[in-house]
Amino acid sequence: MLAFTSISREILLIKSFGLIPLKSCEELGAKVDQYLVGWREKREHAHKNEAAFKGYHRDSYIISTSVPRFGTGEAKGVIKESVRGYDLYLMVDVTNYSLTYSVSGHENHMSPDDHYADLKRIIAAVGGKARRITAIIPFLYESRQHKRTARESLDCALALQELTAMGVDNIITFDAHDPRVQNAIPLKGFETVQPAYQFIKGILKNCDDLKLDNDHLMIISPDEGGTNRAVYLANVLGVDMGMFYKRRDYSKIVDGRNPIVAHEFLGTSVEGKDVIIIDDMISSGESMIDVATELKKRKANRIFVVATFGLFTNGLERFDEAVSALCGQIEQAGGVVESRDISGAKNASRSASLTLRVPSDMLDGVLSGAGEWGEVTREQTSAVDMTSTYTDNASRLESARAKKRQLDALYEKAETMEDIITLTDAIFDVQEEIEWLEGQNRRIDNQASMATLYVTINEKSSAVTAKQPLLTRMGEEFIEGMENFGEFVFGAVLGLIYALPWAAVAAVVIALARRWIRKKKKQ
Repeated sequence: MLAFTSISREILLIKSFGLIPLKSCEELGAKVDQYLVGWREKREHAHKNEAAFKGYHRDSYIISTSVPRFGTGEAKGVIKESVRGYDLYLMVDVTNYSLTYSVSGHENHMSPDDHYADLKRIIAAVGGKARRITAIIPFLYESRQHKRTARESLDCALALQELTAMGVDNIITFDAHDPRVQNAIPLKGFETVQPAYQFIKGILKNCDDLKLDNDHLMIISPDEGGTNRAVYLANVLGVDMGMFYKRRDYSKIVDGRNPIVAHEFLGTSVEGKDVIIIDDMISSGESMIDVATELKKRKANRIFVVATFGLFTNGLERFDEAVSALCGQIEQAGGVVESRDISGAKNASRSASLTLRVPSDMLDGVLSGAGEWGEVTREQTSAVDMTSTYTDNASRLESARAKKRQLDALYEKAETMEDIITLTDAIFDVQEEIEWLEGQNRRIDNQASMATLYVTINEKSSAVTAKQPLLTRMGEEFIEGMENFGEFVFGAVLGLIYALPWAAVAAVVIALARRWIRKKKKQ
């Protein structure tokens, strides 16, 4: 009897399994389902032939659901089969912005809030009938807002508490921005999966010559917040780690935040080493570009960037467009863009280093055009003496032409087919050499008429104001403080004026009350 009870419990745990991938996660859910079907088919189990084990092997473990929407954009969750007693695993990708729905005839892209609302709708549709619910959220909803710095909401903690209140027992995510947010639900399961193994596997699969030792490799955290992530990976590989911290200008606010002045590095030398920059997400890519630039200045060898989530929400489109426009102007003028390197953060002004081959008579026009897009901070021209090469090619060309003339003369006198074939091949080879040498000299002639131009362009920033002298700023702050103090005094006096009538009434009431109390005591 005891053995039968144990078997029944195990069967309940295995048989009653359901996977619910929401529309945002359908492709990933299908792959998970395919893996589970294959795994269960190959897995041996002691009780697989028993009648009670029926349903262990299924063609699919996906539970059919839908979230239909009304014309107003409102929606409801629908589960199309019974889930009573099931262990349910719900999957949702809150960053899938490709999905759309109609709102009053207008197309609207699904935001993280929409995906989160759909998740709650499906949980509500379950209605507490499931044995256990586990929510798999690869990118933890609102995880970027992991702490309070002012009077603001703490949405991630609030969402976790809301899900658990609705009946979710466990939450599985990947590389949470700050795992300490799980303290909001201390009595529920919370698992943040670290993808360090996948990072290393992916790099080694595509880079055979990477050496995983302390002399050739170093792990870098792009900021202080990701230090734990870099420390973990460095300890696993047995290599050194370093980190950057962002030095900001707290006297200015640009786009709602203090602009980054510089990225300061803490760690040992990276000279000659391969470097892996690790982070949980890439939003705009600005920090990664800045860090990579600083590492190259410190003579790092190869730089690998790994991140769990590549969001790329606001990239460098505007500045890239400007650089592309400049390069287009160069090419239209007959010049050549030999190389380009774009670096820098959006809020701290970016820069582009260009190596251009420009016709000599176009230099002034190119520089003025560059100034329209940004501030030209460096220009340098160089010329290479190709005289010896040109002279050598000219001598070889003359010899080849003379040889071809001789071969042509012999070809005219040839009588046998064997001689004709031999001479034809020789003439063909000489002609190829002549054409190659002529092409070389044409390129030299072209280079001689063009100058190599090195240009560094800094993005013009209208948002960041110029820093004023210290005394000027102190004076302005003092005046502003006195104005604020004056407003406070004026408000206080005005409040007293409004309060005087009520103060008089209160005084009369207090006097009457004290008089009545005295009479009571005398009696």
